This record gives sequence, structure tokens and C-alpha cells, in this order.
Amino acid sequence: MEITKQDKQNVLIAEFMSFDLEKENYKVDELRYDCDWNWIIDVIARIRSVRNNHKLFNNMKAQAMANHVEINFELLDKESTYEKIVEFINYYNGLG
Repeated sequence: MEITKQDKQNVLIAEFMSFDLEKENYKVDELRYDCDWNWIIDVIARIRSVRNNHKLFNNMKAQAMANHVEINFELLDKESTYEKIVEFINYYNGLG
């Protein structure tokens, strides 16, 4: 089976969530971050948590990106929320 861009993004989110695919006995194509609000809500909660830590507290770009996630979530725009989540995590991971 070929790994799609969406699969890679779902794995990125799973890693951000400290979700261990092997331990949880999940396959990549079973991750539902891209299509299930129940999965997305947990990611939103994690972003809310990390945005207030010392690493991001004074980082205006990270705060703005987190705000974009929140705005799209509040507008119930699942596709845009997912995209903004991926952008936030990529930025967050790049902070080291």
C-alpha cells in the first residue's frame, strides 16, 4: 500500500499526540484525524495545552497559528482546521 500525503500528515499528528501506532495496534490508514471531529478535538486540546508553555508563550507566530486552528475549528470547517493543525505542528516541530 502506498503512503499518501494525507497518511503522512495523520502520522505527523499522531506523533504530536504521542500516539504509538504499534503499541495501539493501529495501521496508518486507520488514523482519522483528517475526517473525524472526535479525533480533531483531542488535537485542539493538545494545541491549547502546548501554546501556553514557555517555548511558545512569547512566540507570536506560533500564537497566531494556534489562533487560526481555533478560528477554523469554531467555524466548523473540518478541512481547514486539519490543514491549520498540520501547519501548526510542522512549525512547532521546527522550533526544536
